[in-house]
Amino acid sequence: MCFPEVLEYEDNLPEDRLERYVYDINMLAKDDPNIQEVLLCDIDYLIFKKKLLSIGNSDKYRISIKDNNNHVLEEDLYISKHIVFKPLEEKFLRGAVVTLAGREWNVGMPTLKEFKKVLAYYVRLRKTTDIRLIRLISLIEEFDKKPNLVENSVLHAEKDDITKLAMLDMWYFERVEPITVVCEQCRKIQEEAGDFEKGGKTKIGLGDLIVSFLRDVISNNPINPNELVFK
Repeated sequence: MCFPEVLEYEDNLPEDRLERYVYDINMLAKDDPNIQEVLLCDIDYLIFKKKLLSIGNSDKYRISIKDNNNHVLEEDLYISKHIVFKPLEEKFLRGAVVTLAGREWNVGMPTLKEFKKVLAYYVRLRKTTDIRLIRLISLIEEFDKKPNLVENSVLHAEKDDITKLAMLDMWYFERVEPITVVCEQCRKIQEEAGDFEKGGKTKIGLGDLIVSFLRDVISNNPINPNELVFK
């Protein structure tokens, strides 16, 4: 992205997480209409990769995030070392049958084009705004014909049905290993309290890495002081 596109992205990025996801998808499709035929399981990585290429050209990527205690953590990540993208096993692409609430449903991975129909339904009706749940609903092929039944099977899942859905989410969408960063302040507090296991560790996912696009561009591209000099 060039400077006007970065500013446009920052200025128009919605606060709502669901609408933000729609915004990021549309950003991808704007550059390449063929993205509509890409499988949904690859989309998060492509969104991240596009932003990353716009931020810098080196393997090193400096992040600044807040942990659960609101402490700011700054860390240098190396893309080739820390961003481990797991390929999807062929058996998962062949689909599955899952029993939820006593009913059998066919599971298949939709393309982005197919997923956007499900996404538009929830953007409009707001029955849930959790993108993880919407993605799981989109995996069930019968959603087009029985949307209410499929929706209830996911949104009102209990006990072992929760386990099944969690496993589907892990197999299909957790494609990048979580990255562990350490907060020294938290580590000291935890050790003083006798807790030596946590070690101030916080796990962050792919979607948490780029918090402010413009800020990350600036942070990862420091200028030469001689190239900006006041008269």
